[in-house]
Order: sequence, then structure tokens, then C-alpha cells
Amino acid sequence: MSTTIEDAHTAANNFVDLHWKNRDLCQVGMIKDDFYNWCIDNEEVCLGKDGQFWTRMYQNGYSVFGKFYDLAGIFMFEKDDCYTDAQMIDEHNRVVVDLASLLSFIMGYNLDYDPERVE
Repeated sequence: MSTTIEDAHTAANNFVDLHWKNRDLCQVGMIKDDFYNWCIDNEEVCLGKDGQFWTRMYQNGYSVFGKFYDLAGIFMFEKDDCYTDAQMIDEHNRVVVDLASLLSFIMGYNLDYDPERVE
């Protein structure tokens, strides 16, 4: 069983459509701009030169532990071999949310996603 050129074209078109259809809906540019602007406004925190790493870990310790616990559960104990597509998407969503939350706790980034916000 080999892949035909039509299958390759369909896969490539679906990949391109996935990006272009979701680009405006997900507002990835806004997320990037928010982080960039926050980093410019909070340069010491963004570059890790504020000396507050352990303070942030202490203040967000329970949340950090919860995110690590969820990630460990997903990677080590989740029996996802027979998941449906919807379940796999949900699992990937959990991983992304956990990793983004951990990064935000560590870096001190505290801006919430709000598509209605105007810069």
C-alpha cells in the first residue's frame, strides 16, 4: 500500500488550510504580540534577571505541582492507545495548557488571554 500523489496533495492542502483557517480564529498573532509587549515592559522579569524565581515558585507552588502531576499522569499512566480523535485532541490540549501554565509561572508572565482586549 503506497501513497499516491493525490493523497500527498490532499495532505499538503489540509495542512496549509489548517494554518490559514485557524490563524485569524485563534489569533496567534495577538498572543505573540501580547508576550512581546509584556516582555518589553517587564524586561528584567522576562530575561530572568529580577531575582524572583524562587518567590514565584513559592507563590505558585500548588499550581506548579498540579501541572507537573497532570503531565506525569498523561505521559506515564494515561492509556491512550485506543483513544478517539476527540480524546487525543483533548489530551494534547491538556499538555499544551500545562506546559504554557508552567512556563508562565516560572517566567512571571501573568497576562490572561482576552481576544477582546485592544492594545
